Amino acid sequence: MGHRTYFTICSVNYLAYALTLGRSLRAAHPGADFRIVIADSDTALTQAGPIEFPVVTPADLGLDMLPDMSLRYSVMEFNTALKPFALRHFLAEPATSQAIFLDPDILVVSAFEELFDLLDTDGVDGALTPHACVPPGDDAAIDDIRLLRTGAYNLGFCAFVDTPATARFLDWWATRLSTQCIVDLEAGLFVDQKFMDLAPSYLAGLRVFSHPGYNAAYWNLAHRPITRDDKGDWHAAGSVLRFFHFSGVAPEDRDVFSRHQTRYQAGQLGALRSLLDTYLERINDADHNRYESIAYGFDTYGDIRLDPFVRRVYRHAYPEPPEASPRPTELTALCRAPSGFPGLNRYCAEVWESRPDLQRAFPLNSPAGRRAFRAWLYSHGLDEHRLQPGFLPARTWLDQLYDRTADKVRRLRAAV
Repeated sequence: MGHRTYFTICSVNYLAYALTLGRSLRAAHPGADFRIVIADSDTALTQAGPIEFPVVTPADLGLDMLPDMSLRYSVMEFNTALKPFALRHFLAEPATSQAIFLDPDILVVSAFEELFDLLDTDGVDGALTPHACVPPGDDAAIDDIRLLRTGAYNLGFCAFVDTPATARFLDWWATRLSTQCIVDLEAGLFVDQKFMDLAPSYLAGLRVFSHPGYNAAYWNLAHRPITRDDKGDWHAAGSVLRFFHFSGVAPEDRDVFSRHQTRYQAGQLGALRSLLDTYLERINDADHNRYESIAYGFDTYGDIRLDPFVRRVYRHAYPEPPEASPRPTELTALCRAPSGFPGLNRYCAEVWESRPDLQRAFPLNSPAGRRAFRAWLYSHGLDEHRLQPGFLPARTWLDQLYDRTADKVRRLRAAV
């Protein structure tokens, strides 16, 4: 057994979660080498002030493509894209032989004895935990189709050993996540997770780690009931609980178990409710309100707000990182550039292409469809997506006539 490095990745507004994770890890593993990789700007990090655990920045990872990734990716995409780069960074340290990643919204309950036994076994390169170890039933928070879309393995946890095979694998993964760490279910992409469906084929020494006490969460709770014995020890499906993944909690609302599902309510959790309450208390005690108020540093570029559609314009204009990032004025010009549809710029076209329902409702190959879509941008798009008015087309007299006619039709239908 060599040195183990534990780490998480978060933006500054999520630091209370990372601190809570680190403290719970140190309680289970005194003296554990825990680091926080900050997926944020230097400005945001400065606002955070002193942090009790060692911090690693994107610059520390040697991320040459940082300017491109900060424009290309949303906050979630950027956080997940850093994972293979951070794993490579830590495993390259002479003292580190094993690197273990944990999502910031995890609470460690007890020591990782089974994981250590696995990673110390000859021939093992790493370990992943599946979302589900048995087929989900009607009482589950997820179903098979959702797993097929988002990935068989939950990348809120992964562990890798410093081997030549691991190094080659992480190089491959890092290359993919440089430009393809996006949420695009129709294209078969869901940030870093979908690529891991290929991992058992590409890394012979990878192990699927199915112990029910690791990465217990809402998605496998139907088959991993959480209990607590008379000694105060936690269990998942009868096995000792090592960590629970509280994905989607709301520190401001104790009645929310996870915003990502509707199957389980906080009041229906049994013994798990007390662990949830403890977790939320620790997050709030870690100064959550202050950290949450610090804006994500890569949400703006010059005077441009990098909303999802500006990022889509950028990604489609630059499928590969450009030699030099466009200046804010150049990115603005890209968003306002004509699309393939008369009267609509690239920004508006990206809104339309992002939603199949808009494509069905407003066929842009017809003048009437384009007029109706322009009307929707102002009547609904501004509120639904916080669209930026400066990127919307000017209203023509024909658009205004269409609006008045459509409004008159709506009033007539309502009167019938």
